Amino acid sequence: MILSVIVPVYNTKAYLPRCLDSILKQQISDMEIICVDDGSTDGSGEILDQYAARDTRIQVIHKANAGLVAARKSGLEVARGTYTAYVDSDDWIEPEMYKTLCDVAKQYGADMVCSDIIHERGISVVFCNGFPEGLYIGKELDTLRDQTFFYESSKITGINPSLCIKLFLTSMLQKAQSAVPDEVDYLEDRLCTLACMLEAKSVYILKKAFYHYVFYDDSMSHQEDTYHLDKLGKAYRAFQSMYQHPNFSEKLRVQCEIYMIKMIHEGMNNRLGFSISDLMWINPRWTERFPAGSKIILYGAGKLGKVYYRRIASDPTGRLLLSGWVDRNYKNLTGYPQDINAPEYIRTADYDYVLVAVADRQPAQEICEQLINDYKVDAEKIVWLEPQAVFWEYAEAAGLLKG
Repeated sequence: MILSVIVPVYNTKAYLPRCLDSILKQQISDMEIICVDDGSTDGSGEILDQYAARDTRIQVIHKANAGLVAARKSGLEVARGTYTAYVDSDDWIEPEMYKTLCDVAKQYGADMVCSDIIHERGISVVFCNGFPEGLYIGKELDTLRDQTFFYESSKITGINPSLCIKLFLTSMLQKAQSAVPDEVDYLEDRLCTLACMLEAKSVYILKKAFYHYVFYDDSMSHQEDTYHLDKLGKAYRAFQSMYQHPNFSEKLRVQCEIYMIKMIHEGMNNRLGFSISDLMWINPRWTERFPAGSKIILYGAGKLGKVYYRRIASDPTGRLLLSGWVDRNYKNLTGYPQDINAPEYIRTADYDYVLVAVADRQPAQEICEQLINDYKVDAEKIVWLEPQAVFWEYAEAAGLLKG
């Protein structure tokens, strides 16, 4: 058998049919689908049994709730495919995904194929791995491995940590997944990805996106958690257990430790439930980038947009004037201190600058191009201030990112 697809399931009844239907539509016939019901209480298990009764490619494992890592391991124990892939039960995939990934793996003899990911949050945005497309072996693989966490030239993610956008040689994945303790319930994908990078002899980076990762407001991963630091500690101890691996270089250890600082910083900003959750996110002197009296249109009404808005609205000097606030997802936004308009508002608005209030580089670049090409905004009037976490300044000053 060519492919085993493992789907851990826990209380995702509302999204499960869409997920399973997308897997069943894959353009590859030699495939098994292993669904692991991790003690669901919402009827998800019954849906799995109904699908298994209709399609012999599906087998269902019902087990007591033990968490995502244990569920994945249960699926791996019975996987018969040469290659294995994971799908989260509240997401969905394009029909050509696994045929494409399997073809690449067979053509290049890759132990692991890494594709890109589509984030769905009102709009669709593609996030890419930092490295160029191609096969990485030998010294090239050493370079890839050493920058698994961060592609240092741009400080973006080196290898996207999601397991669900990758194809793995099953024998390699079984060994790597076993290195992730069952009790880890944060950064578990990052841990397994790193374990695979340590074991792999060849990795292919594919610049195509097939996997739709859907954000839900009620998702546990996006809620406040006072145990966040405890979970982070468990993850870090698991990282430390990999330090003795022969392929774990000193450079990779530096990357790992900078990554942990990043996670602590992000936790302070948006996970622990602090009343001022974004206190250390952006440079507090960002308004000095603009001449006094500038009329600003905010493009983006997410968390960063709210931070910018609050600063402009609360500044007693009135240094900046807000001419409007726009977002592509404006129809679904409620509870804001002022109206959020469609981006078309820019065509007739009076402004000096458009401030792109998006934290990540890739969607920010996409918006900048749209502003220039579709809305005829002068490039000099478009401003994107990349949130620069303070720990990068210390890492660079210490010479940790050179070479």
